[in-house]
Amino acid sequence: MYQDKYYVLKDSGTYSNMLEAYGLALLLSRLLRQERSVDIIDRGVYYEISLKRPITEEMVGNCRYIDLFRYIKTKGDDADIPDSIDYEFEANRAKLFNEERKEQSLKLKEARSKLDKKAYKAYSLKLKQQLDNSENKPRDDWDILQALNPSKLKALDTYKTVFQNVYNNKSNYKEIVKHVLMLYASPFQNQDEVEKSLKKLIRSGELRDIVEVNAVQAVNPDKVKGAASTKANSISPGPIKAFWLREYVKLAGMFSGMIVKDIKIGPKKWDAKIYVLDLKNMNYSMHTSVYKNLKPIVTGMTAVRLDITMLLLLCKTLIEHSENYIDEELSKRKHADSYVSGLYTVYLKNMGKAYSPTNISYLETPDFIAFNNKEEAGKWINIIDDHLDVIKNIRISASKSDETNSILKMLQNYRQFISGSNIEYFFDFIVEYSEFLMSKISKEEYYVRPFSLSCMEVFLKEMNYGEILKNQGFCNIAKAIRNSTISAQYAKDKDDGIKYEIRYGMALDLKRKAPYKDQFIQYLSDFIASYNAEAARVAEKHPELKGTHKLRATIKTQDLEDIIELIDKYDDCTTIAKLLCAYGYSLERKELDDQMSKVSEEDDVDDE
Repeated sequence: MYQDKYYVLKDSGTYSNMLEAYGLALLLSRLLRQERSVDIIDRGVYYEISLKRPITEEMVGNCRYIDLFRYIKTKGDDADIPDSIDYEFEANRAKLFNEERKEQSLKLKEARSKLDKKAYKAYSLKLKQQLDNSENKPRDDWDILQALNPSKLKALDTYKTVFQNVYNNKSNYKEIVKHVLMLYASPFQNQDEVEKSLKKLIRSGELRDIVEVNAVQAVNPDKVKGAASTKANSISPGPIKAFWLREYVKLAGMFSGMIVKDIKIGPKKWDAKIYVLDLKNMNYSMHTSVYKNLKPIVTGMTAVRLDITMLLLLCKTLIEHSENYIDEELSKRKHADSYVSGLYTVYLKNMGKAYSPTNISYLETPDFIAFNNKEEAGKWINIIDDHLDVIKNIRISASKSDETNSILKMLQNYRQFISGSNIEYFFDFIVEYSEFLMSKISKEEYYVRPFSLSCMEVFLKEMNYGEILKNQGFCNIAKAIRNSTISAQYAKDKDDGIKYEIRYGMALDLKRKAPYKDQFIQYLSDFIASYNAEAARVAEKHPELKGTHKLRATIKTQDLEDIIELIDKYDDCTTIAKLLCAYGYSLERKELDDQMSKVSEEDDVDDE
């Protein structure tokens, strides 16, 4: 048991074992008194906790009681345990904080009509800082405390029992530690042996007041009451028994790796979702920093958007904490998924009196985010920020309660792309989003954002489409599509006497024609002819603008020939069509910033 490697067998198929690994890593780091000395590595059938130096008998012999997690005191609880968390106090504090938020929201609405844009921004920032510094700001682990309480997972009683099993034996805590080390000393299951050893200590009086417990659903999402049996010959409505020492380690891990977010399903109606980072190979100190930085920046929203945002923010946070980003001298290629394989997720349905797990799933970390140095890492951060900006504003533009079918399908395509690392789903998303964007801007709902052209260009190059983007004909035709759609839509309100036709439905037309080479080329030919004719008419009508950027350049025959050459080279009209859509419906940053000045501050307010 005194060694430099410990093991957590993956015997649940859920995040339960990952929490176990977190809890064990926490205990070992406390024994070593250094988080940097602990690595968590996924070895396939088990997690390995690898130490820079071994745990020794002397360390354990000198070990004093460690609070791996704190006791939670509820109303009517007279337990005299120092440093307990007062649940009622924390709940009241969270309630007051929400009232402060509502009050600030009202102040912002009042200020909107009285202040200019610059003054409003400053006032908004001031109120935000006040809220961030509020004495009523909830604890960092408030989401987990809520998940444990009786109105959600009804886990608090078992939580307290597990805590007291250990706390009541704090004078002999070293025996608890020894048995934890025994439990995880081998990659093979030896729970029976450890349980027998503990029972001997209980009979001899060396350990006292040990109470057997049922599985805590918060850390065992597969152990739903009434849906399991020791033998596969019946379904018992009763609770499922669990080994209290393993529950102790899992509960400790819960505060080191779980994120719980509310899901808005209607006005004042909420479900919840649990996320747990599934580490592939990461130092425990780095994990702690990633977890603490990631958790507060993920805000509440609807289910699919939350999945997307979690993955994007996870990737961004991993980049910002990677060695290549921190140390500019390093130049070793890193992938985001080399640190974290993905996210375990559990959807909790509000059943009225409590929440129940209804879906256990897994989101993979994208495998295409790779960088050699800080400069390349910075490019990915810009891309992620751009995508987050787009996703965020789809959220605001959608139903206030839940995702409508069309928006849901569009977002599911993006989630499939980011979690499955399949660019085809991104292209499907971009076609639908382009039409969605045009529709919203036509209604002057300018808060919906196009992708940044520069970020889209870097992104598509990273996805191995750089050769196509270098093609001059492709770029010129994509620009013509941009001029005829998104740019024309934004320019319709300009009072400069120049009005170009706004073409709706081009993204869908490109997608529909793409499977048929002849039809696709004919569609592009017709578009170019119409585009050039319109450019000529406007130039003739406004001779005074000759030589200025306000007039459009015509598309050359060579541009179409370049596109045809690309189609022949790659033997793939569909990819060319989708790339034209992705590139053509993105805007230059300067033009995008100019258009965003139209956005009212009311549009920027997050309703959740």
